[in-house]
Amino acid sequence: MRDKEGGDWKTFNLNKKSVENTCPLEWKKMTSFVFFQCLSLLIPCAVGQAGVEVTQIPAVLMLKPGQSAGINCTQSTSNTYMYWYQQKNSGPLQFLFSTANSDEVTERGDEVPARFTVSRKSMEKTDLQISGVEAEDTAVYYCAASPQ
Repeated sequence: MRDKEGGDWKTFNLNKKSVENTCPLEWKKMTSFVFFQCLSLLIPCAVGQAGVEVTQIPAVLMLKPGQSAGINCTQSTSNTYMYWYQQKNSGPLQFLFSTANSDEVTERGDEVPARFTVSRKSMEKTDLQISGVEAEDTAVYYCAASPQ
C-alpha cells in the first residue's frame, strides 16, 4: 500500500513466545518523524510467573527528531529485575538496560547512547527516557520483568 506522498507501508509480525498470538504492526518510513512502538515482554523464569502482567504506556510514540521520549513500564508483581530491549526493523532484540530493586541500574548494554537513560521508581515501575531522539531510534521497545 502507498500513501499519497508515495511512501511505502510495511507490515511486520512480532511473535512473542509468552503470548500465543501474533501481533501485526504497521510501520511507515519517515524522514521527519521518529516512530516508537512499545510492547511489553514477560520473561517467565520461575514457576508461577505466567500470571504477571507487564504494561507500557504509551503504546505508540511519534516524535520529531530532537524531541524527548519517555516510556513507562509497570509490572503487576514485584519481580526484582526489570529489563529494556530495542528491536529495529524486525531484527534481533538488543539489550539496553537491566535494573534491580529501586533506582539501581544493574547493567547497561554495549553501545547504548548516553541520551538513553533508565530509572526504577519502585519495585513495580521503570521508565526509559531518550533525550534528543534521532531517526536511528525508530524501533520497537520492550520492557520485561523477571525474578532473576
